[in-house]
Amino acid sequence: MAINNPINKELVLYTGIGCHLCDQVAVMLQDMGIEWTAVKIDTNPELERKYAIRIPVLYLPGTGQELFFPFTENQVKEFLEGKR
Repeated sequence: MAINNPINKELVLYTGIGCHLCDQVAVMLQDMGIEWTAVKIDTNPELERKYAIRIPVLYLPGTGQELFFPFTENQVKEFLEGKR
């Protein structure tokens, strides 16, 4: 069953080169049927400073909310529903 992002929120996955946890989160989101955009922090000095040791991070640009790894599928659902 696909999970819809409420209010057309675009989900961003902050990731980096060689980040195996980021790869795992990408597979989780795909398996959950969630649409998302990957943003590699390595190409942006500001993002790299902010998230270097914290990736993977889920981010909702419309709300500014962030969800830091580790998280479960249920936590991702709650995050998208605005319950986290």
